[in-house]
Amino acid sequence: MGDQLKFGALNNLFGFHLRQAYTPFGQAYREAAANFELKPSQYTVLALIKHNPGRRQSELAEALNIERSNFVPIIEALESRGLLIREKSREDRRSYSIEVTPKGKALVTKATAPILAESDRAAAVLSGSEQETLRKLLYKLYSDKKTRPVNASTGERLSELRYIVIEYNYFTT
Repeated sequence: MGDQLKFGALNNLFGFHLRQAYTPFGQAYREAAANFELKPSQYTVLALIKHNPGRRQSELAEALNIERSNFVPIIEALESRGLLIREKSREDRRSYSIEVTPKGKALVTKATAPILAESDRAAAVLSGSEQETLRKLLYKLYSDKKTRPVNASTGERLSELRYIVIEYNYFTT
């Protein structure tokens, strides 16, 4: 019983290490966002729109690597709470531009400091320079579309969110 667990091939599996490292951050993010009656995905979308007002819904979804079918319910939930508004784009009537309402801006502003504080707390084991290095390395990994897993049936690369959902379901069921 006192022997240390052996992880074998898991030691060389980046996804395993990323998932293990993500656990405290994900929990901190969920708890901090919940204090403002937000899910992490909702806060993320609101914060992005706040800094990119009037952008098309499709642009925002792509920037967050969220498939349209997953993005629309997030937008609808935020819109129903009066936190953002969607309007038909002036340039392309088939698409929507999105803006955060004053109520949404106030909520993002209020929620940001506590959410960042929880993230900092979860990362406290790393020095400032280590945190910056990790941020850069993670960005490099997730911004390169070629690193995404391939859907076995279609041969297409999975979106980041779909991959995370699949991985989450694998580890929690």
